[in-house]
Amino acid sequence: MQHEHDRRQGLTWLGRRTLTGKHPAVVRISGLGKTRHIRTEQRFAVLYAVSSILLEATDLKEAAARMLQALGDGLAWEYGALWLLDDKTESLYSHTTWHTSSIYASDFEFTTRQARFLPDSLSLPGRVWSSGVPVWVRDITKDRNFYRQPEARREGLHGAFAFPIQGSTGLLGIIELFSYEVRQPDKELLHSGIALGKQIGQFIERRRGEEERVQLLAGEVVAHANQLEAIVEAIADGVFIFDREANLVQANGAGREILGLEWKPEFMELPADERMRQLVMRDEDRLLLPYEQWPVLCILQGETLKGANAPDIIFQTLDGHDLHVNVTGAPVRDSQEQIIGGVMVVRDVTKRRELEVRTHESLHALLAMAEELVRLPAEDEEGAAARAIESDPLIAIKKVGHNLAALTCGVLGCRRVGITIVEPETEIVRAVAVVGLTSEQERQWWEEQRAQESSLEDNPMPELVAALRADEALILDMTQPPFKDQPNNYGVRVMLCVPMMLAGRLAGIMTLDYGSLDHEYTQEEIALAKAVAKLAALVIERERLLRDRAEARANEMALRKSHRRMDEFLGMASHELRTPLTTIKGNVQLSKRQLKRILDRGKSSDELSGKIEAVQEMLERTDSQVNFMNRLVGDLLDASRISANMLKLSFQPELCNLPEIVRETVQNQRGIFLKRTVRLHLPSGESVPIMADPERIGQVVTNYLTNALKYSAADRPVDVTIQVEGKVAKLSVRDEGPGLSIQEQERIWEYFYQSPGIEVQNGSSVGLGLGLHICRTIIELHHGQVGVKSAPGEGSTFWFTLPLADEV
Repeated sequence: MQHEHDRRQGLTWLGRRTLTGKHPAVVRISGLGKTRHIRTEQRFAVLYAVSSILLEATDLKEAAARMLQALGDGLAWEYGALWLLDDKTESLYSHTTWHTSSIYASDFEFTTRQARFLPDSLSLPGRVWSSGVPVWVRDITKDRNFYRQPEARREGLHGAFAFPIQGSTGLLGIIELFSYEVRQPDKELLHSGIALGKQIGQFIERRRGEEERVQLLAGEVVAHANQLEAIVEAIADGVFIFDREANLVQANGAGREILGLEWKPEFMELPADERMRQLVMRDEDRLLLPYEQWPVLCILQGETLKGANAPDIIFQTLDGHDLHVNVTGAPVRDSQEQIIGGVMVVRDVTKRRELEVRTHESLHALLAMAEELVRLPAEDEEGAAARAIESDPLIAIKKVGHNLAALTCGVLGCRRVGITIVEPETEIVRAVAVVGLTSEQERQWWEEQRAQESSLEDNPMPELVAALRADEALILDMTQPPFKDQPNNYGVRVMLCVPMMLAGRLAGIMTLDYGSLDHEYTQEEIALAKAVAKLAALVIERERLLRDRAEARANEMALRKSHRRMDEFLGMASHELRTPLTTIKGNVQLSKRQLKRILDRGKSSDELSGKIEAVQEMLERTDSQVNFMNRLVGDLLDASRISANMLKLSFQPELCNLPEIVRETVQNQRGIFLKRTVRLHLPSGESVPIMADPERIGQVVTNYLTNALKYSAADRPVDVTIQVEGKVAKLSVRDEGPGLSIQEQERIWEYFYQSPGIEVQNGSSVGLGLGLHICRTIIELHHGQVGVKSAPGEGSTFWFTLPLADEV
């Protein structure tokens, strides 16, 4: 025996001897210097070491290897194995093994790793499983029920100890330890094995719970990411995600379609500068967008694009088309608030912008028609018209008709428009205008119209005439009978025929078409065409009346008759102009109430709610435009009455209180201009009595106040002041707008005058230039005066005076 001392975990190794055979044998002198107290301390040290391992370990594999080594080194075992319960197969499998460096246990190791055990008595793990308590075997080579006995005998293993690992739901696994020595049962170690097994079981359950939570969280993260990606993909707007260097990381389907990526898939891989250059971005004025204003660069510099800050730009798609888009977006930041990328949302507003342009053009066209309606010719124009009538009685109507046809093309966006009139007495149909034809086609068209000139009663299709008399618009498919076999020299596919009605009489017919296109006429388009036709009928009727008046200049009786017809026309115009506006306004209000009921019935999808809200917004704008058109019609009729000296006032039998009229008017305007400040300054007295038409005085105050609000900045106040100066009451409206020059102050009260270079800062820029002219007439009919005090850059103060009631 060669003696050496090796101190290991408090145990004294006295020597080692080599026996004949394959494996070395280790001889322990276990009794020297040991007491029960020392063994207890050793056991506690091992238990403490295992507890520390369980606290420090991050996973079971790490903990198992260190635990088996701690148990082996601390309690003098040469081999250890951890068995875990497989819930699917309901068997124990080897999870981790350990042995000392002095042991060579290849056969036993291999068999242990390959084996699976059930709860029976043929294996040490099976016995522990079936009994549920620790098991001690003095010498496994003499145990008939030890499954791995041949391998253990070859390895020189004898003593064995195994204890269960218990969890809250039962057995989780087993730890078994083997020694080269024949070991006598240690009751304290058996008892400690129970506690140790529970402690290890808690660790296993805790780690499994954490793993399950991690897996669940990972699954939720993946599901959330998939859900988010599906939402982004379903968004109708283009969504683009960039990294910090402005590289395009991801684009949804709408974004790919907006860019036209199917034409150039490699576009997403290009550097940011090259991508932006290929898109050729421009601002709303079609000027190249400066580099520093590129939306993605603004976002990556920390700017959030939304609301008024969201730019509208024009860019060229990869397939060569220009798109108008609105761009919103925001930077993406990490936990340290550092920008790591950006998200940009691009909405295609091309159709919206085209609609805005078309609406703007349509409104100007309608206003041009309205101006034509109220414009009275000068004396020299009337003389020239009278001389022209001698050669062609319809020359003035043809001239106006051509202008109306061109304006109608602008309003409806069609290719061709023709206008024919019906003579009141004979009902002969006469062509007066056509636009949209070449010079040769137009010459041919006039020849055909003169050759086909006839009465409505002679029309070969009386059912069509009856429908037109009933104010019905007709859609005629020229490719179908009975029109298919008739000459079609202009390639018309579908024609819309709209009656031009006046006081229930068919005064003319307006036809329009889109050439060879298979155009489908919508109800809205037909309604607009009928409204335009009605307005055109009024304009042509006005020309007819002017023609009649020019012809009747020869004698006083004819002149009086013409005036009487003009008066009748004004009344008819008032009715005809207001009737369609009243119908449109009623339909808008009904639609708004129906949409509100739909929203109130229950919660709808976000997409449907968004669409309904968009429709509501359009109805609100339509309602506002109808009110605006209603006011324009009122101004037009007032101007016509003033020209004919027919503007009448309705004086109240009792005196009016000027502050009450002004206070009500100011309150109404505050309700319209919600964000504007209107300050009202009234005299200290109880009332300012005047003899007046309160509605007309309110009309003047409204005109003054709306002008002040339109031509001044949104953040500047408007002051309305009433003063009593001697025997008159003076009302003034002061704004902080651009102001007027001396020349403009002299002309501002004229018919149809609008100050050049003065831009509207709030509200609609469309107007006729009639308001102040009407105001002056109303105040002068009240025996008052009007005026303005202004200077460029210093705002304007419009005022009028009225005599107090006791001075009237």
